[in-house]
Parts: sequence; structure tokens; C-alpha cells
Amino acid sequence: MQICHVSKIQQVLGSIRTRENVAAKFNEVGIKKIISELTGISLEKIERLINVQSPDYTTVKLPVESPKLKPVGTTVEPPPKKDTIPVGTTVEPPHNKYIHFSKILSCFVVVGAGIFAILYYFNQTPCETATETRVNSICYKDITKKPLIVGIVTSPKQYSEFKTYLKKQLGSQAIDVVVEGNSEITYKEAQNNISTNKWDIVFANSPMNGMRAKDNSYKWLVRMFPKYLLSYQSALFVISDSSIKSIKDINSTTTIALGDFNSASSFYMPTYDLYGKSMTVTAGHRSSKIRELVANKQADIGAVVYTTIKDDPQFRVIQISREIPGTGVYLSPKLTPTVQKQIQNILENAPKKIKEQANYDIGKEPDYKQFRTIALRVDQVLSCANFSRNPVQFFCNATSQGILGRVAGFTNQGNGTIRLRLERENHKTCQVFVSSQTLNKITDGSSPEIINRKQVNIIGVEPIELEEGTCQLTIENPTQLVVLQPGA
Repeated sequence: MQICHVSKIQQVLGSIRTRENVAAKFNEVGIKKIISELTGISLEKIERLINVQSPDYTTVKLPVESPKLKPVGTTVEPPPKKDTIPVGTTVEPPHNKYIHFSKILSCFVVVGAGIFAILYYFNQTPCETATETRVNSICYKDITKKPLIVGIVTSPKQYSEFKTYLKKQLGSQAIDVVVEGNSEITYKEAQNNISTNKWDIVFANSPMNGMRAKDNSYKWLVRMFPKYLLSYQSALFVISDSSIKSIKDINSTTTIALGDFNSASSFYMPTYDLYGKSMTVTAGHRSSKIRELVANKQADIGAVVYTTIKDDPQFRVIQISREIPGTGVYLSPKLTPTVQKQIQNILENAPKKIKEQANYDIGKEPDYKQFRTIALRVDQVLSCANFSRNPVQFFCNATSQGILGRVAGFTNQGNGTIRLRLERENHKTCQVFVSSQTLNKITDGSSPEIINRKQVNIIGVEPIELEEGTCQLTIENPTQLVVLQPGA
């Protein structure tokens, strides 16, 4: 480290003009803390170095020689004064850690002042968008200029009183509160609104939407479906007089009615349970429509939440799924921390009637870890299954199974080449090279920033195995890299 010259420090300090709030923040953190963070020296050691008394070099003592006797009659010269150093004698104080530390301390005063001056500058710089406000160097949505959006996937009537309550509680702090979405919106559309932070408050209604919110740094607020257990199950069912007794009786001519491609109960879990099968599929239906199709014998099998048909005598359950985690209400990271805290308090302290109508209450956040594993396997199947042509294969051929993993970082190699770091299920890693031109043509992955942290399946590329469990491969065609379905 280069040691600053004291006079230069004084000159720099004299030229700095900081505002009062910057100085206050500097004093709040403290120079010792700043030095500790930047140098790695513990606070205890810094205290010891500061508090130990530095040697006094103002008085320099020289070795004293024994006085020599002068002959009688010779004039004796008076001894030199105590603090006088004989001419020609140069004495320099030894270099030591105390002098160096005092210089370093002064240097960090300048550095610290500079850092807080820069932070202050960025806090005063307007955001690129007029509807955003800057807090602690980060631009957030300004709800005094742009409406607060509540995203739903059910009927808007269910949230009419909640909207009125929220708008009243926020008062002049929000220009307006808008409920967006309905029972016809697809989960894909909902998840796109979450990914782009279009929705400020998300009533997820499904763990698939909940996982998408978590993956995009949304904050958990409260639990949905508070009257039910923390988890639920999906069921495959048939009409009561059907000849189908179990999954073993399913063949390529069997017709199954499934829900939205991003529904946990009516698509993901049944797809997982039907792995290895081929059958005729009609998909994209709501739960009520699926029950109607089976009841009218337009479909042989249906998939819905177990509790919706378990006591219905016209149906018979042939398969119950593993546990599916519940979901909740999530808050966008684009809102300021102050607004986030305020909205959380408003929702938690809402009247009982409001909570019941909006279908939420205080509760524990679900753990999506195990369900993610199931979703990953389904996503792998979806990456190579063709749902536009019947019968549909609920499996991947050996040649099309591909390499499944999660993009965990990227590097721009120059010359238009991007290197992706792929973390695989077997805890191995792969370096994936792809041109920015090719990446731009990949659906849901047109840039390294978009594809980062997402689950992907690489198909038709033979990896080069390297040492220590790593591999390397190159993507030459956009069809070779599939960004898996949202919620992974």
C-alpha cells in the first residue's frame, strides 16, 4: 500500500466540501470500522495500535562517554548542552508501525470522505425513469407517480374491498391502486408480469407463481388459503363407471384433460406421475372445465386438486400425488423498503373480513425445495415433448434427454462469444460457449442477463469431459438450448 503524505492529505481534505448528511453518515460508521472493512484488520487490533503510546523522538539521547581528565592549567571547555546534538551528527527516528499506521489512518479519512461523497452524488442523481425515485443509490418505483398494481389470477370482484381498504390506508402516498388480472389469465402471463416486476403485490394462488416470485427477489408477505393445510395434493380421476382402474391401464388412445401448462396441481404433478406414458392430451383447462370433460366422457382422465373431487360420487380417484407446497402473497423488490414495510403492516392488520375475501392471512412461508426437484424433472420432459401432436410422450428419448442444469453466471469472452457456467444435477459444472447472435434467437433467453439463474436443457450437443468433474460444450444452434418452463 502506498502511504499518503501528511501535507498532501491536508491539501485534499481542505478541498473537499461534503454536505452535513454525508458527514453525519461518515461519523455514524466511524473511521475505525472503515479501516477494518477495507484492510481486514480487526477492530480490536486497530484499538491496540491506536492506544499504545508511540515512542517520543523529540529528545534523542546519545551514548555518554566517560570524561577525560585534562592536564592542569588547561582550560576546560564546558560540556555540551543536554539537548544539543554535535555538529555533523545526523539522527533519524527509526521507522516503526506507529508512524505508518498514522499515515494509513489519514489516508483512509480521505478515502472514506470520498466514498461517502460519491454515494451522496449518486443519491442526488435522478433515475432514468421519471416514475422512479432513488434511495441509497437504488432506483425504486414511485407510487406517488405511478399506480400500485395488485396482480391476481382469479375474479377481480374477490379483491374489490381489499383494493378500497389498501387505497385508503396508503392515502396520498399512492396515486392509485389497480387490481390487474382475472380468472382467464394464464399462469404464463402472470409469471411474465412477475419477471418484469409489473405486478407490485402478487396473489400467487399457485406454488408455480410463488416460485417465480421468489426467483425474482419478491418478498414473502402472508399466506394464501389459510383455511387449508400448508400443503395439498393433486389427483388423477375418472368417471365412476370407467374401466380404468390405475395408471397401468393408460395407453396411447387414453384421453387426459390437463390444466394450464404452469399449474402445479393440474399439469406439473400429473405429468410427473405419468412419466414414461404416451396418451392423447387436451390441456389448458380450468379445474371446473376438466371435471366437466370427464363427467361428459369427453376425456377419460382428469387432473385437479384432490379435495375438489374426493367426495364427489360421480368420480373415482386412481392416483394421488405427492405433497404440493402452498403459496402466498409476495411484494415486488421495486418498491422502497419503507413502502414494503408499510404494505406488510397494512395487510397483516387488515380486518378479518378483508382477509377472508382476499383469501389470505398471516402464516408460514412454504418451502419449495422438494417441489423444485419435481418441477425440474417435468421441465426436462417438457423440453422434448410435443404437446401440439397426439399422442404425447411423457418422457424423453435417450438421444433427446440432453444435459439439464442451472445457469450460474456468465462471462463475456469478447468477439461476440459468451461463456455460461452451468451447474448440473450431479454437482458437476460445465462451461457452455455460445455466440451472442445465437443466444439472441433463443426463446426466453435472448441475453446472458435474461438466461442467468434459469434452468436449461441442452439437447443434441456432446460435452467434452474435462478433469475434476467439469465439462465443456459449444452451442451452435438456438434449438440446442431450451430455457425450461417458469417455476424451475
